[in-house]
Amino acid sequence: MVKCPVCGTESPDNSAYCLKCGYRFSDRNTHDINKEMIKDNKINEKIESRDDSSIYSRLAFSFSIISFIVFSLLAIHQIIVISMILTVISNKYYISNFSELYMTGLIIDLIYILIFLTFAFGSLIVFLRNYRIYARYQSNEFRECHSLITEGTIILSIIFGLIFTGLFLIFLKFDLERIIKNIS
Repeated sequence: MVKCPVCGTESPDNSAYCLKCGYRFSDRNTHDINKEMIKDNKINEKIESRDDSSIYSRLAFSFSIISFIVFSLLAIHQIIVISMILTVISNKYYISNFSELYMTGLIIDLIYILIFLTFAFGSLIVFLRNYRIYARYQSNEFRECHSLITEGTIILSIIFGLIFTGLFLIFLKFDLERIIKNIS
């Protein structure tokens, strides 16, 4: 008896088509078809056991989005603060009372803006990299996903991804190694 790979119905060995769904059995040996089905079922069972990795993938991706939003908002906040300081400085009434305190505050706020813009840009890079990892993971391209998680990606994720992104990428990398080992 030959088991149909589509519907699972058993048909006689010499059948050219499945009796239930009409699937055409190939010219290959039916024994080979059954072997491939068993192998595919084992691979699917192993892929389905990837729930922990799926959570790590989603969390790393989510924290990269959160870090980009946080650092962008902090940069925007500092830009607003500096524009307020510049407004006060440009007001003719306060020009006579202008002191080094305003200038010091202006320089510190400029430094904050540069820091937050750097972190916003870095978290954008981490977000884009994690998006590629997440997309490969969701399409079951585990080897490609694993190769994208390099030491550099993890370090950038720790620095620019509110630490959690990097930690979840480390967990994901270990789980992917386990999945790849099981599939091979």
